[in-house]
Amino acid sequence: MAPPVLAWPAAARIGQLRAEMISPTGTPSAAKDRTDEEQHDVQLLMPEVHAAIKDLCDTIEFDLRHEPTAPGLRRRARE
Repeated sequence: MAPPVLAWPAAARIGQLRAEMISPTGTPSAAKDRTDEEQHDVQLLMPEVHAAIKDLCDTIEFDLRHEPTAPGLRRRARE
């Protein structure tokens, strides 16, 4: 089973959010509300992220299972 794929936001969306944040008409309350919403969205993604990290670690351990245990093994796993 392939690990879950996390999508990056589009550059246009980032530009739009940046413009909203530096706009003099934006209210601090609206920015705080948006921050709360974004933090909630991040919390919803955490199980998916943790699953992807665990899958990656398991794959690395499986691929290196026949390697001798030595400091070089840690280096190869990082690579």
